Amino acid sequence: MNGRNGHNGYTGHYLQTDPRWAGTEWYSARLSAALWRLTRSIQRREREPTPKRAAAIRRALAAFNREVRRVAARPVRSRTTSNGAFHEAGCHIVSQALVLRALGVTLRGREPTPLNLLHALQDMGLVTLSGYSEAPGIDHLLLATDGQVYLTEYADYGRKGLPVKKAKLLRKLKPGRAAIVCVWAHEYLNTSVDWTHYVCVPGLAKDGVIMQDPSAPRANRLERSYKRVFGVWVYTRREERRRK
Repeated sequence: MNGRNGHNGYTGHYLQTDPRWAGTEWYSARLSAALWRLTRSIQRREREPTPKRAAAIRRALAAFNREVRRVAARPVRSRTTSNGAFHEAGCHIVSQALVLRALGVTLRGREPTPLNLLHALQDMGLVTLSGYSEAPGIDHLLLATDGQVYLTEYADYGRKGLPVKKAKLLRKLKPGRAAIVCVWAHEYLNTSVDWTHYVCVPGLAKDGVIMQDPSAPRANRLERSYKRVFGVWVYTRREERRRK
């Protein structure tokens, strides 16, 4: 990491399409769906302990085992399109890595690349092939950075979102803070699309909110690329938190 940029932290940009990690399938949508079906089958049998429900568990378990075998046999880095590879579904982890880079934070002395961050999260059980840990209240970056970074503010703007200029939380960013922003659509509440997108906001400039998009090679103003935001997560360096 060489030098600081004019907004907050370090220069440089991470992209989902970087060949060092683009084909790494960190998440398996099919395995996640199979695990969900197995979980639901077990839950339904607990409520209704019948032979029919028991048979549903066996079918779901067989399907889950097939997916496990498929994942185990796949190449480590696929060269084909995969819904769970960084180049297709890595925007959130890449945005997290960009936040750490903007704040000048390392991962126990290692550069906070998306791949290094992924490995740190996996080692702590915070990310599995079925996705992120869904335990409420978990601050993934706080744990991955040994407390160097904290999630300090969060705003959910619902299914319709808010225009960028009305997202007041973004306008309050200070040095020592950076944000992850959900754009395009709400990940859990939208009904019209089955995807969303995340970007990093490393700071502010006189002409607007600066954005680093994992799918675009250069920093830009958030307003120029996206009209609405659906969620904002603000992270603060530990030194910033102590000064308050």
